[in-house]
Amino acid sequence: MSLDATAPARVPTAIAPSTPAASRVSVCRTVEEVEALREHWTGFTHPDADLDVFLQVIRDRDEILAPHVVVVERDGRPAALLAARLEACELPAKFGYATVLKPKLRRITVVTGGVSAAADLAGELADELLGALRRREADAIELQRIEVGSPLHRAVLERSPSALRQRFAPVAPHHVMDLPASSEELLPALSKSVRDNLKRYSRKLARDYGDRLEMRRFERPEELDRVVADLETVAATTYQRGLGAGFTAEHDGPLTRIGLDGGWFRAWVLYLDGVPCAFEIGHMSGDSLIISAKGFDPEYGRLHVGKVLQLKMLEDLCDDPAVNVLDFGFGDAEYKQKLATRTWEDTDVLVFGRTFRALRAAAGRTAVLSADRLARRAAGADRIAKIKRRWRDRRTPAAA
Repeated sequence: MSLDATAPARVPTAIAPSTPAASRVSVCRTVEEVEALREHWTGFTHPDADLDVFLQVIRDRDEILAPHVVVVERDGRPAALLAARLEACELPAKFGYATVLKPKLRRITVVTGGVSAAADLAGELADELLGALRRREADAIELQRIEVGSPLHRAVLERSPSALRQRFAPVAPHHVMDLPASSEELLPALSKSVRDNLKRYSRKLARDYGDRLEMRRFERPEELDRVVADLETVAATTYQRGLGAGFTAEHDGPLTRIGLDGGWFRAWVLYLDGVPCAFEIGHMSGDSLIISAKGFDPEYGRLHVGKVLQLKMLEDLCDDPAVNVLDFGFGDAEYKQKLATRTWEDTDVLVFGRTFRALRAAAGRTAVLSADRLARRAAGADRIAKIKRRWRDRRTPAAA
């Protein structure tokens, strides 16, 4: 689950104001050193960088070797933080859905939303990251889902040789929706086609099921067992599960507990005859709700339960004074395009070191990704979309 103050907080608030004073840069490489930063751990823009989530993931995943948190100090106090971890990982290179290569590397991964710094300190964070490659502490560094043109994105590109950066990194639109002030204003704010479809699906489902239809919102710690069980019931039937993605009780249950205890986890579940059939999961960040996972049981697909639940969730959020923005998370989709009011671009940045296995991995991945890119261009967008739909259908557990 892959859990990433203004609307939404795209530019993080600095931990402390930047000044011209000399700075000191250090790296925290133990859980204890990171825990000592708790009072300074502020300004991050995504739940993946929440301190308790960050530490829980390190504890749960065997491939993570250690934290790698970069700290820039001014006047003896942290002025910037970069939340990253050192991992012994496989780095798959895919042609379509087929994995052709998966070299093993030591990688420093900056988590989504894992930078809290004023713009003028981004260069010092980038210098320390790239310095770890020169010192051969890792074979590669990766910035996950970083906004194109953000200070850290620019700083890493400016300081790293282009020959050592992964080519053909995908750039994906990131859509957000500025919510109307009330649920009564929601439907009139939508395009006619979206509005008519949502109204039609909702009316038909209400007409056919009546009181047998129920939506519940989960946000309290005492609801943990119920919400995890119901989310798992639906997630186990989805194509995301077949692709090894989406919500899983095993991995996301502990993170759900952290989110409920911290007051930033939200889930909406739709029930038919008491059986969960669709869900949306979101995490609060400032006045934004970031969607992290969603799914529906394909047995109920013809009833459009996912779209009906989405409308109910939107109405609920419009009436919530704490939420002004719905962030659809990473990646593109037609429904995001239709609902969004603002869009920017995200990308992953992968920089290789000069070790033999790093250079070999870079060359192999470039060859595979280049071939994949050419094949996609030759096939065309419509054919690619059809292939993806067929692949998802084949990987859906309920259809297996």
